[in-house]
Amino acid sequence: MTPDPSAAPPSDDRPRIPCFACAELVLADAKKCRWCGEWYAALPEPYARLVGPGGTAADIADAKYATDDEPEPPGVASEGADEISQAMLRIDAIALEVGSDLAQLADTSGDGELLDRLKHVRRGIAMEFGVIAPGVRVRPHPELAPTAYVIRIKGDLVDKGEVAVGADALDVVSTHVNEVVQQHLADLLTREEVAELLNLARQDTPMVVQELVPNMLALGQLRQVLQNLVREQVPIKDLSTILNALADNAVYTKDPHALTEHARQALGRKICARYQSPDGLLRAFMLSPDAERAIQNAIQLNETGQVLMLDPATSQAIRNNIAEALLQNRDLMDDPVLSCRRRSGVT
Repeated sequence: MTPDPSAAPPSDDRPRIPCFACAELVLADAKKCRWCGEWYAALPEPYARLVGPGGTAADIADAKYATDDEPEPPGVASEGADEISQAMLRIDAIALEVGSDLAQLADTSGDGELLDRLKHVRRGIAMEFGVIAPGVRVRPHPELAPTAYVIRIKGDLVDKGEVAVGADALDVVSTHVNEVVQQHLADLLTREEVAELLNLARQDTPMVVQELVPNMLALGQLRQVLQNLVREQVPIKDLSTILNALADNAVYTKDPHALTEHARQALGRKICARYQSPDGLLRAFMLSPDAERAIQNAIQLNETGQVLMLDPATSQAIRNNIAEALLQNRDLMDDPVLSCRRRSGVT
């Protein structure tokens, strides 16, 4: 997500206050939150009545803590609203809807511990995967059971749960959100966020960024490669290595799947390190030569790139053999790894 132009680097000392929507720190004179994208100029009621049009972050904070009225969820019009606001048309990238008992954990007028936990989730994902996930919008839902919660990605319900307050509720909810966000991180990697990652990479490796985008690859093609990696739980934090691998091979192919494979090879040591045991060993299953040949021969090219056209009988046989091997060795490894020999530059 592209930050608000008015936002400054974290090193400056300009005053910051929590965003009224996601509780991340924003500049007091900001018009828009650089984390969740909420515009202060299109505030939900009752804030808009209190601060007027064009209110700043400081205005909204003062209004929030100066009134005892229960604020309405952003994007929901109050009675008597004469027009549709921008906030009503927005879809939250990540939303956590909670029942009445859990809502107190996110109450910013109290401890608001849940919001702090969710900030740590976002920071942890950024540190591990190199992707800044959007802010998590937390809001009460009157139709949910008091101890229930649901997690939505771009408005779609993707998971739900229930936990009693006081029974490690903060850990349960924040861990669940962390798992869901990691599973859908590829869908949350927008063009705007890829552009922001390129801006950061340009500070360290300006030549490869200048050479690659848009001269060799469009921003959308680069996004597809990064999405493929993140979908496989491969961190893209070492973006310089990825960009250099793409620049070396984009001369020969623009196929995102082929380019993803070149990026995997460049990140090989880092990928393997994620699955090594503390003693440095990498325990893996080896795909048989016959299975390799069957898969290699079933790869076809069409207008979208490489497609695996494996016949159902062979596919089922390979799956059954892998399932049996996993069952027999389930105590030897937590995250099973399937390896194959390097063949024609593909691993």
